[in-house]
Amino acid sequence: LFNTLNAPLADVRIRRAIVMATDMTRIFDYLDATGVKQPTFGPYATGSFWYVESDYPTYDLEGATALVEEYVAETGNAVEFEYAGGQDPFIVGLMELYQSMWAEAGMTANIVSRAQPENIAAVIGGNYQVTMWGGVGGADPDDDYDDFHSGTGLNFSGFNTPEVDAALEQGRALSDPEARKEQYAVLQEALGEQVPYLWAGTNQYGVIAKSDVLGFGAFD
Repeated sequence: LFNTLNAPLADVRIRRAIVMATDMTRIFDYLDATGVKQPTFGPYATGSFWYVESDYPTYDLEGATALVEEYVAETGNAVEFEYAGGQDPFIVGLMELYQSMWAEAGMTANIVSRAQPENIAAVIGGNYQVTMWGGVGGADPDDDYDDFHSGTGLNFSGFNTPEVDAALEQGRALSDPEARKEQYAVLQEALGEQVPYLWAGTNQYGVIAKSDVLGFGAFD
């Protein structure tokens, strides 16, 4: 989760550079989750009905480095930010892996390990730069209204546009799934272009039941 209202994360070039410097293959190897976790390029997995392709960046260390160098040359400021997460040694090791990859592109991430309530309080108060976060996306896009609309008080990234707000409002007012998907495409295209989140992947689940058990369509 990026605080798009806080420098240097306020500059989309740095947000894109962070994502472009992140090799998710190495992340999944660390998590020992290959085949269990699915790479994502937005709030909805590529196998979801709601997914649409966007301009969300893929791994490109050379491109990330170029963006960082352009930013430094233009502003005269090094790219340095606070990266907050939990205190469990395994999580700290994961954060150090991210940190090392971002350093390869010329960015300095200063790790801050705190208890989860402290991290949540910091995000709610807007007192963060980059933080580990979860629970956004994955199901019906209307479930994410509060995360992406400007008027909810829960849009913690600070990124919003009138077009995204309108799409979210229209999406929940429609009943036809295809018509709704057109509106949520506006959201995904904006998220892919402006990158207020680094999407780290989603778990793949299987639901097994006897053939006479009903109601499993809700899990699609």
